[in-house]
Amino acid sequence: MSKSLFCYSNDSICVADDKHVQFFAPKNLKKFRVESFTDHRIAGLTITRSAEGSILHVLDVMGNYVEVLLSSISVQRSTTMRRPGSEEVRSKPVVSNRRPVGKTAADSTNPFGAEVLGANFYEVPHSGAATPYGAAGDLRCVVLTTEGLFDLSTTDAATSYVKYLFPKPLSGLVMDVGSRSGVVAVGQRGQRWAYTFPAGPVQSIAAQQTTLSANLESIACHPEEPSVAFGGNRGELLVYPSIYQTHCFSDHWHHTPLHAISFSVDGFSLYTGAGEGVMLVWSMSSYTFRKLGVHLGAIHAVVPNSDDGARLLLPCSDSSLATVDLLRQHVDKSIEGVQWSSAKSCTGLVVTRWMGQEAVILTGLPDVVRVCDPVSQQAFYSLHVRTQLETAAPPPECGIKHVGCIADGKTLVTYEEYGAAALPTALRFWSYDSSTKRHVETQCIYSPHRTAVLSLAVDNVRRRVFTLSKEGAKCWAESSVDTNDATSIAVSGVSKWSCISSTATPSTGVRTLSLSEDGSVCMIADDTVYLYGVGSISAGVRWPLLTRLSQDLSTEALSNVTLDLQVKAVSANNSKVVFVWSLETGELKTQAASTQSVNVTAIAHKSHTASLVCAFADGSVKEVALPSCIPSCTPVASAPAGLLPSNLLHFRHLDGNRFAMVDGVEGYRTLSVQLTMETAEPQESDAARTLANASQAATARLWLADILESAPYTAPPASSLLHGYLQSLTGV
Repeated sequence: MSKSLFCYSNDSICVADDKHVQFFAPKNLKKFRVESFTDHRIAGLTITRSAEGSILHVLDVMGNYVEVLLSSISVQRSTTMRRPGSEEVRSKPVVSNRRPVGKTAADSTNPFGAEVLGANFYEVPHSGAATPYGAAGDLRCVVLTTEGLFDLSTTDAATSYVKYLFPKPLSGLVMDVGSRSGVVAVGQRGQRWAYTFPAGPVQSIAAQQTTLSANLESIACHPEEPSVAFGGNRGELLVYPSIYQTHCFSDHWHHTPLHAISFSVDGFSLYTGAGEGVMLVWSMSSYTFRKLGVHLGAIHAVVPNSDDGARLLLPCSDSSLATVDLLRQHVDKSIEGVQWSSAKSCTGLVVTRWMGQEAVILTGLPDVVRVCDPVSQQAFYSLHVRTQLETAAPPPECGIKHVGCIADGKTLVTYEEYGAAALPTALRFWSYDSSTKRHVETQCIYSPHRTAVLSLAVDNVRRRVFTLSKEGAKCWAESSVDTNDATSIAVSGVSKWSCISSTATPSTGVRTLSLSEDGSVCMIADDTVYLYGVGSISAGVRWPLLTRLSQDLSTEALSNVTLDLQVKAVSANNSKVVFVWSLETGELKTQAASTQSVNVTAIAHKSHTASLVCAFADGSVKEVALPSCIPSCTPVASAPAGLLPSNLLHFRHLDGNRFAMVDGVEGYRTLSVQLTMETAEPQESDAARTLANASQAATARLWLADILESAPYTAPPASSLLHGYLQSLTGV
């Protein structure tokens, strides 16, 4: 994780997340805004001071450069940078603050001719005289690609130049630039070499190649002096006081890869952090250090406050952000759930009530359950789940696949799998401890099913948990500990969770289990929806099957099964069709099929309006009414294509027009979907087509009735019946 994707000032904390910039308040770390200034991934950020106030500088991988005034978060200037020697693109006026400045589809070629790995900004050093590549104090940017380094001007493209070209394209490169010295250092992770360059074009002076005594992991350049520090992938620290000398200071306190390394604003100190969760503050005069415990997981980067340097910003593991007060020597504020990388985005979400407020629980994240506020889209509670096995080094990563919330979050249930590790699955139950304000594990059930759990649902009315695997479904409930049970510990007032009833699945192709709002009906679906009465079930008795809702359009497994008790309708979908059954007749009365080229990605049930909101692969949205009196799937509202992401994974309704969603790129977010009411009346051609189809069906029924009533009658092959029917239609 590059520290160039973070910047910290007294006005704002800015975090680059793919093509978005997240803004956090420095005092309380509350996220107050998310903006997208370009259409492409961001390569680097920095903050400078001007007469108007703090200016945020943003550069993406396609060379789009934007200057943003932080006081109003408005774009002041935008331009496009190119590889030196290519055609210059002049600055263009800003039409709208919220309009991206990315390239169009017709001009999508990379202006640098190679993949951009990162970008670092620096100010031209004060050398006493104007330099040919800019005046003292001018802001410049060094862009790192797989082919070389390019030093670009943010104001005058004529002064941009090629810093260095590698003999061959390289990957896994890491770079840093001195913020006021202009010194550049670049190397390849896992290798024992690095190149260092002084400020300015490299003409007669060759690149300084340094042979390292450790495999490279990270680099930091001194803000004012030609000094460089290197971090090794086993925790080694190498500090070169001058890039022109070969001797260095080395130390090996850290024993995990040294990801985080940075000089202070004045250059008198050096900060290092690794997987131990401890940051070291080194003195550059005596090369001694003092320890500062962070205890938020591995430290990925250290970003000093650009205004005064008295505070540090630490991006840590588990998607955490923390600010450190150097004067008081402790962590001041910290938050979790900051998504600055989509490599491990959440794979599911649960909309529920949490301690009296609406919340979204994210599932699928490794080793952690996050509870988020749907308004701020920020996690306000996290439950960390770690394996207790000490024989495995390192411990296997735990994937939390399903989460259930009972009694407003007072009880949690989690289902976990350990991926490739040969460890049993686990169903854990957690209770809220009001004294510590944390959840504590009360019970763990290993291998709750013979195979993996495919779905989990919670009955808040009767405090039950339902789980589904391909061989069966189980109902779990809490009961008092039996004092006569030899396998239990008789403790007064202690209860445990156990399976009170189970039933076999109708087929091994089941994928989804869901419950009605009152918990009396359980729905299990493969390509057919099976409704079971589970209001009162007991051990050893199969769950009573109420009805079976079938469809003959596809054998694909159904998902997102919901029951609307208000209109007595069941809805589900596969990748092509949205199905709606009426419980009054048990027949498939309505269906909404997408076009042949556009698939259904997800549906969300709006209980207060008795309707479904259907999301399609082209980003379009349609709202479909559910009342059983409507004989066809009539859209009541819609939105144009492109509103939602095409790779939508999960889609849940919050309230009104707000929806919680998860996609494969940006992870979790909350979006307000404005739908346009459908007012178009049925066309005459549609009515005529409907009458023609009804007339043809009536004719076919009369013809078949005449055939069956003739005596004696022997059923001929179906091909003969079809041939005779076609002949009667053509009059032959």
